[in-house]
Amino acid sequence: KDADADGFIDYLCGGNDCDDTRPVINPDGIEVCGNLLDEDCSDVLDDRDVDNDGALADSCLGGTDCDDLDPQTYLGAPEVWDTRDNDCDDFYDEGVVPVGSVIVTEAQIDPLDPGDTLDEYIELTNVSAHPVNLRRWIVFDCGAFAPTCTGPVANGDFVVIGVELILDPGEVAVFCQTEDIDQMTGNGGVPCDFQYFGGMSLGNTSGDEIILSLNGDVIDRVVWTASDDTSARSLSLGPDKYKSTDNDTIANYCDTPATAAFKIGTSSNYGTRGKINPGCAATEPGVAL
Repeated sequence: KDADADGFIDYLCGGNDCDDTRPVINPDGIEVCGNLLDEDCSDVLDDRDVDNDGALADSCLGGTDCDDLDPQTYLGAPEVWDTRDNDCDDFYDEGVVPVGSVIVTEAQIDPLDPGDTLDEYIELTNVSAHPVNLRRWIVFDCGAFAPTCTGPVANGDFVVIGVELILDPGEVAVFCQTEDIDQMTGNGGVPCDFQYFGGMSLGNTSGDEIILSLNGDVIDRVVWTASDDTSARSLSLGPDKYKSTDNDTIANYCDTPATAAFKIGTSSNYGTRGKINPGCAATEPGVAL
């Protein structure tokens, strides 16, 4: 007898279908936690483990598997560089993404208009050979402390990237203070990938730093002083220096040329956010980073 036509014989007839009135309940059924049904006829409620990795799905009471369709993902699993949260700690690829995999390649630290902070932006580039998920990364500075801090400090700025943002090798992400319409329509129409609003403010009169961190590991750090600030012109890394350590070298950064080719929309600012930076010509001195 198979009254529910699910391919399994009623247990009353010697079969192993524990409920022959519901086709979703049988030995191959997928357990749904919290509904007081034993979909997989295991005689245990809420024992969902679809990927058979030995960890209950986190939809079940006491479950710790944050992806029950992937047998390599569960609480305590070894983390691998795959843009996923293998160990279910809400960090992605922590401990395996090398220092310098993602670097700061441009920063508009002192826009002339519409305001000193409104059109600030930070450009990041994945210079590694693997995709990188920026979710839960922190972008911060050291506040009044020395620029050697390794994590957010009490009086410093910081932003937690709370969305999944995957950069393929060579791909660029633009982080903006605000999504300014003029910025979007000018400079190739490149939009912001992430807005940090008031979470970060890039200093110019006293210098500042941009630090990228993943679960306490500093991935990149850029430091500038007040003398490196040229109002309205972004600091840009020479495109031949997009390497994990070259963005720490003074001569590899320059001011974006104040020419029509690099003008941002109808503003008085110059930059190449989301685009390949211009080369640092001999007439464009490097800046101290």
